[in-house]
Amino acid sequence: MNKENAISKINSIGKAGRILSKIAMIALEIGCVAMIVSGIMFLTIPKEDFVFKMNDEATLTVNLDSKMVGSLTSARKDAESRNLPQGSTSINGVDYSFEDVTFDQDGKIATFKLQGDGATITSGRIAAICFVAAVFMAINALLFFYVGRLCKSLETCNSPFEEGIIKGMKNCAWILIPWCVLGGGFESFMATAFTSNIRTGFNIDIPTVIVILLLFGLAYVFKYGAVLQTESDETL
Repeated sequence: MNKENAISKINSIGKAGRILSKIAMIALEIGCVAMIVSGIMFLTIPKEDFVFKMNDEATLTVNLDSKMVGSLTSARKDAESRNLPQGSTSINGVDYSFEDVTFDQDGKIATFKLQGDGATITSGRIAAICFVAAVFMAINALLFFYVGRLCKSLETCNSPFEEGIIKGMKNCAWILIPWCVLGGGFESFMATAFTSNIRTGFNIDIPTVIVILLLFGLAYVFKYGAVLQTESDETL
């Protein structure tokens, strides 16, 4: 492959990437505006006019004659005497506590009933979900904005070692850092948004961290290539 063909392919890839990035950015911008408008609308609804209550129930079935349960004599006696475990256990953001236990006709199968703390979904909570989603969409739109700028540099470049391409790689790496940090928190928030307890946290996405390091690494590799190209041109 000669130099002209290589540059032509780079330009074609850059053009396709720029178009796709523009489409994605516009879609995210529309979604962001829609989430903000929806959040404002839900904020205007009085709390008492919009209340959605959710009740959670679960059952646990245990064969008291199984070898595993049979070896736990205290557990078997507790079940037969209806001495239910105290406290609660959290499952996917919902706290469950033991409410009752029933047995089959032979008394071998115990079915425990667990009651979860039902979530009360108000207009304020839905508004918060909309605003959090809007922030995450805005970060994604910003990411595609810089990806589009990098692709535009690739589309118009005469050499892959131009300063615009190197700068574009670094910008994409920098914007991926808040995306990596806030993305985990957003997923954690949305996973428990409709439960009794909203879970928040910042889970670092390791694959994204690797991509960030690779982008910074490639940027400096291309920077080194640009220096070598400049020295070669000066020598000639």
